[in-house]
Amino acid sequence: MKTFSPCRWLVGIAGVGLLTVTTWAIDCVPQQLLVKLRNPVAMTALKPMSVDPVTGQFAVSGIEMLNVATSKKNGLSAAQSGPAVYKITFGPKVDLYQARMALLKDRNVIWANYNYKFKALDSQRFVPDDLLYGSQPNMDRVRGPQAWYLNRGNSAKTVAVVDTGVDWDHLDLVDKIWHNPGEIPDNGIDDDNNGFVDDVLGWDFVSVPDQGISGEDYGPPDNNPMDFEGHGTHVAGIAAADTNNSLGVAGTGFNISIMAIRAGFSGLDGGEFNLADLCSALSYAVLMNANVINMSFGTEVPTGNQLECMNEALDAAKARGIVLVAAAGNEGADLDTFTEMPAEYPGVIAVSMTDNLGDFVPEVSNYGASVWIAAPGLSILSTAVASGSGNNNYEPKTGTSMSAPHVSGAAALILAVNPSANVATALAQSATDKGTAGRDPQYGWGLLNMENALRYVDPTPPTLNFTPISGTRNTGEFVAITANITDNFEGDNSPSASVFYRYQTGSSVTTYTGAKLNRVGNSSLFYGEIPSSDSAVNEIHYYLQVSDGNPSNTFTNPAGGSSAPYTIVLHDVTGPTMTSWMQTGDYVAADQTVTFSIVDNVAVATSSISVVLRTATQQRTLTNADYEFLSGVLSVNLRPFSLTEPTLNLTVAASDLNDNRSTASVLLNISNSSVDFDL
Repeated sequence: MKTFSPCRWLVGIAGVGLLTVTTWAIDCVPQQLLVKLRNPVAMTALKPMSVDPVTGQFAVSGIEMLNVATSKKNGLSAAQSGPAVYKITFGPKVDLYQARMALLKDRNVIWANYNYKFKALDSQRFVPDDLLYGSQPNMDRVRGPQAWYLNRGNSAKTVAVVDTGVDWDHLDLVDKIWHNPGEIPDNGIDDDNNGFVDDVLGWDFVSVPDQGISGEDYGPPDNNPMDFEGHGTHVAGIAAADTNNSLGVAGTGFNISIMAIRAGFSGLDGGEFNLADLCSALSYAVLMNANVINMSFGTEVPTGNQLECMNEALDAAKARGIVLVAAAGNEGADLDTFTEMPAEYPGVIAVSMTDNLGDFVPEVSNYGASVWIAAPGLSILSTAVASGSGNNNYEPKTGTSMSAPHVSGAAALILAVNPSANVATALAQSATDKGTAGRDPQYGWGLLNMENALRYVDPTPPTLNFTPISGTRNTGEFVAITANITDNFEGDNSPSASVFYRYQTGSSVTTYTGAKLNRVGNSSLFYGEIPSSDSAVNEIHYYLQVSDGNPSNTFTNPAGGSSAPYTIVLHDVTGPTMTSWMQTGDYVAADQTVTFSIVDNVAVATSSISVVLRTATQQRTLTNADYEFLSGVLSVNLRPFSLTEPTLNLTVAASDLNDNRSTASVLLNISNSSVDFDL
């Protein structure tokens, strides 16, 4: 059975006494290792089959010295500067794991590792087929496609758009409008006893004197929240246009619903609202259990004044757990110098404005300590009003009014993933940090990041399938850790896992060190290593930590983590590794020196070394005066032994400090044999 290599994905199918194993090279360049040597040699000039005492025993097809930073220390070339890094390519039949293990045992090797593959760190995306989506860079900026790949919400989650109404007959909105389930259409009866007759699509609370603008509805209040000004329709499309319907634009909330509540109208300077109508509209949203209320309107409140009825409506919404989102305002002013309502009311998520690159727009957007988060608001394409039924118009608009519904749609999506989520916290903790690190007056906690927000509230922790490694292992060996980990919100960085380990020597222990487990290709397999320990180490203690985008989903295995880790007992069971620097069949001159590498994971017992020379007719056991052993290299000078026969078998044996013994031999051809072999 071959040892696991991270360049293979092993799939086992168990049968009666059978195990079928299929392998794919999926996460690193096949048959390649990167090796750093203590003493550089011109490896590219040597024969592939006799590279050094280690790789010479494998089928090496290519060696390349890499031009890496470690090879240019002090401005010197790689050949001059000491340690050098090489890329070694092995033949197709070589077990790369075994080759790496052999290299790691060589005294001249600082490290040897696989030539891992990397990929661009972009999450998987769901790009909708809406015809105008290519003109919505704002959706990419807030990572909408990445969020929609994870979850697209549902119609049970509603955003109440308290605005100038909504064109509920717009082709890109008609199927997204909330319908009151307790009301029977057009029967003239208040079926659900909420005080509003036939409020099937919402309610129009506007009741103001005629402003003289043709086609506008200035009152009295009724059950038709149709938009005649256009502001509310545009806002509604940003939050929840019918997405992936091969038509128009996409909305951040994807499948969520729009509760149309009209409190604004066409004034001489655009959309206008009054406090009385707004208080009634907000109270209706609370009454009908909206999940989110979008407030793309605002006014400056004189110092010392209170908007009591609005405050009470907002307090009622907060008591119900309704998420409140408001535009920060378009004066380009510092909110710390005046009061903007409702953006600055406690508990309201105030949204500032960026362009489609995610940069703050100071010419338009207000800023200040009350800003919670930022979202695009410059030239945002969305649904527009038009006369007649079956409207399919779209237009761009600019302002924090456009920024807020990005967040409102995202908030409803968050609640679809986790109904008990703290939306404000999730938005803050998941935002893409912009401007000054942490919270700042322009961006609040940062730019809206829908993908991160959904990951942050994910209620389901990853699933770990891990067989602990315990028992006794050989001293000085690294420990390979493999685990199967899956998550409902898979991504480049989710789930993630690390192994934390420490070494114990007698009664002394090191502090825990973490090493990341890397995903093997696109599989659920994760691989990592506990590095080789010093020969004096008695035990390794370790545990795994697994997490996803939600900090609450982080857990350890075993559950006790650092206080109750797994334990591996270390014991030296391996003798020295010995390799001849010459290969069987090589020619050696009678006066040449033959060299062996002798290394051990603990230490070689120098007094245990035995060297025997054999020819076809004679044998001689050498004394330590006949050879030299220095820094792991055994050198045997053949000159004193007067070789006359055509072949020589040189056998070397050695033990480590724990009496583990190893033997190696090499059969050589003797050239220039002209003197007596005095054995």
